[in-house]
Amino acid sequence: MRASGYEFMPLIRMACTCIKAGDWDPQEMIGEVKNGYLISNMKVPSIDMMRYNWSISCQFAQKIENGEPTELLRDVIVMGTAPDFFNSIDACGTDFTVRPITNCGKGDPMQIMRMGNGGPHIRGVATVKSVGA
Repeated sequence: MRASGYEFMPLIRMACTCIKAGDWDPQEMIGEVKNGYLISNMKVPSIDMMRYNWSISCQFAQKIENGEPTELLRDVIVMGTAPDFFNSIDACGTDFTVRPITNCGKGDPMQIMRMGNGGPHIRGVATVKSVGA
């Protein structure tokens, strides 16, 4: 638990999860996918208190058919259970990056914390739903 200052009550925040870079070229990872999705630009992550069920909304995804990105989907939600997803990862890219998140807000009154988000491209199995057009 953390608070943004001494005057605030500590709140439960996401634990630090980081996937180590692997030795896969991201394009090679995509090239081996027969039927899947390339998920891009995370918007809002959510995970339950037990860190088991999770979902992440994303700005867009591309359907992958026979190793080629095709149809563009907007407002995508990716979801799964942590053990199943992490055990399904079979490739990690060499392209590890971390980007700052300047306003992870929670609580009432709102507490803002600076965070980071990133890692390499990964290939795993999750449920993908498109909620937009």
